[in-house]
Amino acid sequence: MPDFCSRCQPRARWALHLGLALALVFAAVASLAPAAADAQGAFLNSLNRFESRAYNIYTNLSRAEAVEYGRHMDLIYRAYTRQFRQLRGGQREKQDMYLLRTRRDYIRAMGEFGINASASGGMFFWNNTMTGMSTWVEGVPRDYVFATLQHEGFHQFAHHKLGDELPLWVNEGLAEYFGAAIIVDGDVRTGIIDKERVDTIRAAFADGTALGFVELLETDMARWHHNMRTGSPKGSLQYDQSWALVHFLIHGDKGKYRSGFGRYLVLLSNGRDHAQAFREVFGDNTGRFARRWARFIETAETDHYSLALKRLQFLGAGLLHLHRTSAADPPTDVDALRAALRASEFEVASLTDAGPKTTAASDETLYAYEDKNGDPHPFELLPAEEGSRLPPTLRAGELRPVPTLTWARDDEDNLRAEVAYSRR
Repeated sequence: MPDFCSRCQPRARWALHLGLALALVFAAVASLAPAAADAQGAFLNSLNRFESRAYNIYTNLSRAEAVEYGRHMDLIYRAYTRQFRQLRGGQREKQDMYLLRTRRDYIRAMGEFGINASASGGMFFWNNTMTGMSTWVEGVPRDYVFATLQHEGFHQFAHHKLGDELPLWVNEGLAEYFGAAIIVDGDVRTGIIDKERVDTIRAAFADGTALGFVELLETDMARWHHNMRTGSPKGSLQYDQSWALVHFLIHGDKGKYRSGFGRYLVLLSNGRDHAQAFREVFGDNTGRFARRWARFIETAETDHYSLALKRLQFLGAGLLHLHRTSAADPPTDVDALRAALRASEFEVASLTDAGPKTTAASDETLYAYEDKNGDPHPFELLPAEEGSRLPPTLRAGELRPVPTLTWARDDEDNLRAEVAYSRR
């Protein structure tokens, strides 16, 4: 699905960024034309308001759910500010987050802002007086919701700190960088290298479909959307390669370019032309710089822990599906879980910036994870306490800290998955 952005429409009072558009259905592509509507309607006015350290959360979730998402995003916001502490622009008041229970609620809420959100799963939007980001949670694995909020949250942060004229590779690359972050036992881990993403970039380099280095740097909004609309391989690669370049500038060659990247962003925030700023900081020899970047991609080591967490969350979504739809006894081990999910043809379909993606229970790799040495292990399935009305627990016992997906009911009796961590 194309990444729609209306910031270039001069007559629109609202602008928006449909960043990490995650959904469980919907493959339709819609043309969005933000309306000039400021007044909040009845549904928006009915939402509860909770405050975290960094956000005003407008929601129809329970307080417990809202607090959980608020705490998560407070940690991510601290990661934004630590990464860009040299940037002084923007306001420091709390940011607005619209966190809805269902997709229908999300579309209704955005509609009352005058925005057609029917083809999206998350967005950052703004006008002259406020900014907001929004998504929904029901039917979406929790790690997808977190990734959406982290991605859109960066766009919101960048709007205040860096303005609206960032080169697309910077804006999307950094949003993808933070969207991939994970929180493990209260610690934000950035710099996550996803195996599937790296394999995709390596294959594109090998077969010649990748964007050239200068081409990536100079891709403007019109070309970016053209790549998406036409179904070109560059449509998804421009996101992956933007992430890869940002990751290289932060972590590559033992952090050699990190301070320079910071200076480059400061120049951009001061209104400097992006091509001039890049040459000033990194030099005119883009060919040599591109070769260093390519070598970094060739040798990058992927992150086993985040991949294990993704699989844990997928299997958790499968357990919830079985809990809600199956009359049979819950599975007692991972083999039984595999059989039950395959029999029900369980899958999670998502719409991302790069297009539709489906993760299906038929994928054998989903039922195991790798430890830090690369050795495979099956996930462990532990039965719920008798009479608890909860699905089984899942854990990856060979990782440190040990992630365990457990279940709880909130004060409105909603069933929620939680990942706890232990050192043994």
